[in-house]
Amino acid sequence: MHKKSIILEDYDGFTLIELISVMILTGVVSSLIIGHVSDHEAEIIREAEIIQSHVRYVHYLSLSSGDVHAWRMRFTEDGYQIEKDGQSDAISLPGERDRSDKHNFEEGITMTSDAFTLSFNRWGQPDTTPLQMIISDGRHSRTLRISPETGFISE
Repeated sequence: MHKKSIILEDYDGFTLIELISVMILTGVVSSLIIGHVSDHEAEIIREAEIIQSHVRYVHYLSLSSGDVHAWRMRFTEDGYQIEKDGQSDAISLPGERDRSDKHNFEEGITMTSDAFTLSFNRWGQPDTTPLQMIISDGRHSRTLRISPETGFISE
């Protein structure tokens, strides 16, 4: 008996090992690129969440106290603090590690608007402008908006 053998001559395809190697290399490079981009943007997202929680806290204090303009947040380019009318000392911020009375933005993060004071009336409506805050690190930014009717803050 004569066995027939098939010989592929000049086959220009890739071997399975070559394909797997390229897929692994592509996965490693893309994960490094995605991981690097996400780290920078994660700082902005974290800072935006902290600002939102502190604005909601001041909003809650304004609604529960019933006093007109008693609670406010004083913003600067590099941070903010919560104040109560008639008190010379700023109030400790909830969630701060060192129970600080001022929240400083992470290094490299700034607020693009000028210094301003945010306060709410007894119905929870903001009495100040701007109703929009933009925080940025130069590459990424987040815009926080405060509803003029309800005082609710969101991205």
